[in-house]
Amino acid sequence: MALEAMKEFPLEIRDVDPELNKQLLQDFDGERTGWVQVGPEGYLFPSSYKIHGPRIYNLKVRPDDTWIVTFPRSGTTLSQEMIWLIANQMDFETASNVALVRRFTFLEVCLFVNDKLMDEYRARYHSEPEKLAMIDNLCALTYEVIDVTPSPRFIKTHLPFSLLPPDLLESGAKKGN
Repeated sequence: MALEAMKEFPLEIRDVDPELNKQLLQDFDGERTGWVQVGPEGYLFPSSYKIHGPRIYNLKVRPDDTWIVTFPRSGTTLSQEMIWLIANQMDFETASNVALVRRFTFLEVCLFVNDKLMDEYRARYHSEPEKLAMIDNLCALTYEVIDVTPSPRFIKTHLPFSLLPPDLLESGAKKGN
């Protein structure tokens, strides 16, 4: 994704208050780098949103994409499986052999992965090549993976529409929300 082709991100991204940041780092042990708030609603994200948020916002939407946009813990996984199966002529064999995370990319997972956390995991699992490969896959910038994924693409997100590509609703892409 060429930097010069990026639209300006329209919302303010601001660091949270230092005391709140300290408390959040204590309460959410996966995050090591700090927290930010986004837009007038104050959506709370790991500090990596400063880098990844504008890139997610500028993701090129294709008319043959299928997006599932849901709240967390609202039946997303079941919906993903059903949508993928319907779109793929009920191909249960592929569905049972290819993990759902490979068939349906979780757009913002890169927000929750940071170098400090990955270094800890690599140290812990240094002698387990399968787990190391899984860790490296987590480190992939999902918007870059999506960008080169052949059509049709299946994309899952829990982000609010205001943080998603602005042409999503007009692109012709299928949306489940």
